[in-house]
Amino acid sequence: MGLQRPFIDFSLAPGAWHGLDVAGNPYAVTEGTAGGTWHQSASIINGVSTLNAPENPVTGLVLDANQTTEVDFGNYCTCGSGGRTLGLWSNPNGKLKLADGATGMNYEFGILDALNLRTANGGNFYLNLANAQDTNYTTFRNWLLGATATNMAYMLSAQLAAMRMDVEAGCVNPNNFYKPFGGTIAR
Repeated sequence: MGLQRPFIDFSLAPGAWHGLDVAGNPYAVTEGTAGGTWHQSASIINGVSTLNAPENPVTGLVLDANQTTEVDFGNYCTCGSGGRTLGLWSNPNGKLKLADGATGMNYEFGILDALNLRTANGGNFYLNLANAQDTNYTTFRNWLLGATATNMAYMLSAQLAAMRMDVEAGCVNPNNFYKPFGGTIAR
């Protein structure tokens, strides 16, 4: 059997090389750059960050026969998510966004009521949909602005409410994939 040429088998894992000859040591691995809003954040060999991470290419890789060497590159995107802060939903611009639908703010208030939100003392936060919408907005606004990390359930509830309003207003696409979570906002 003659000399086998190295090949890449993407069915096993992204960038799995087979048939590399140890006589070719040392090797280097280069990640293509996407540019734009994508930036390299790490270079890792067998689970250990390289000395000057991020490095591209990763050089000086000495391979051992019948052993696996794993090289990973971390990346992040600086593109905006479109998400808005608690501040938007507690100011007149946010109030206008909530009120722009045919049902006014009650539709969004009903969505919030279904989220099992918490108050500062750990109780449930609900808006009474029988109240005037302006009254409910004032209650919602005060609840948002009062959130602190003293009761983390309250602060997380306020952040969840803001994100849900971001999705409802079309500021955030609920189908965007978030890799660390392994899913989408809608999941």
